[in-house]
Amino acid sequence: MDAKVTTGIILDTRRKKEDGTYPVKLRLTQKGKRKYFSIDSKTLSYSFTKREFETIMKPDSRGKNKDYRLSFNNIEKTAAKIIENMPVFTFDGFKKAFQNKGNNKDVFSFFTTYIEDLKKEGRINYASTYETTLKTLKNYHKKKEFLFNDLTAKYLKNFELYLKADSKSVTTIAIHMRNIRRIYNLAIKQGAVKLELYPFGDRDSEKYQIPESQNIKKALSKDHIRKIMRYKPLEGTPEHFYRDLWVFSYLCNGMNMADILRLKYSNIDNDNILFIRHKTSRKRKNKPIQVSMLPQAKKIIERWGTKPVFSSNYIFSILTDGLTPEQEVKKIKQETKQANKYIKRIANDKLNLGVKISTYTARHSFASILKLSGENVSFISEAMGHSDLKTTENYLSSFDDKQRKKAAKKLL
Repeated sequence: MDAKVTTGIILDTRRKKEDGTYPVKLRLTQKGKRKYFSIDSKTLSYSFTKREFETIMKPDSRGKNKDYRLSFNNIEKTAAKIIENMPVFTFDGFKKAFQNKGNNKDVFSFFTTYIEDLKKEGRINYASTYETTLKTLKNYHKKKEFLFNDLTAKYLKNFELYLKADSKSVTTIAIHMRNIRRIYNLAIKQGAVKLELYPFGDRDSEKYQIPESQNIKKALSKDHIRKIMRYKPLEGTPEHFYRDLWVFSYLCNGMNMADILRLKYSNIDNDNILFIRHKTSRKRKNKPIQVSMLPQAKKIIERWGTKPVFSSNYIFSILTDGLTPEQEVKKIKQETKQANKYIKRIANDKLNLGVKISTYTARHSFASILKLSGENVSFISEAMGHSDLKTTENYLSSFDDKQRKKAAKKLL
């Protein structure tokens, strides 16, 4: 500990309750900074007048008052033990541990708490991935209790072998392991486990290294995209609508379905669309993405846009005001599933393109075709709303088929 932390049970007289009493709280002090923590439970509420509290805290108190004093002493001892076990003391870390009454070394409990926090923030998709990891871990671990001390590099390696035996892809394994690493980092921050036990590392260490997937992101060629855009579905049908959504994504910086369906008319500024990606909307610094609308994108809005045109209306009338985050995510998933079904049918059943295609392909194609046309990667990265160029590189197909054939001919 860099600076001593002192504890105390006090009567918080800063604000009197309606019945004339004050709450009893735990006070922590470090370097002159004080923080107060409630000690109430679901079944007990500690609130007294000044005189009552003075009587309770006397060394010779008797009966019920003595029981209160002993309870307060035990609470203070629990707090001191939590502080002693924290590698680095922080008030926030102590608060999390104290709310769990010191029983915060269980991996499953940390997962559950983090999932609940994500849901409260409306991050439903992220919560879902952690729920899947938690379920998978429980199936593997078999025991109700899972301490961080047991989560070693050897344990993680064996867990990876278990996932491989269950035919999980490298990408899926990496997602599970990154989720576990995130939970472990939170546990260190909150003082539930010591830093020196950290099981993750790089290839040069004896610790566990998360596998990296090397999936090739396949973008469509210009010829394929041209055929999809020229394809004429029956006017006003679902096939027409979802083909247009795919084209809209491609023309509008590879905007994903979650952002397309959240667009409102207020996002349109003359010939531009200005929006902040939902995925990164909680970051403190968020630069709006600017999309220059081509005539084809404008026509799609004119064809399918909500009427009348009010700035507060969603452009595509899939979402409505008043939905919970869970309901919103559910609707977006349903629409994405429908879009994937129709665009696959168009590409392979109607046009015989023989390619793997989804809504995500539009995003990769936007990036790759701009790169192949000579655009700077920094520009593409900004257009897609990426925080770094490495993320953008993952989207870029290095070459299309025509370029490969052209290069091969140079060998002869």
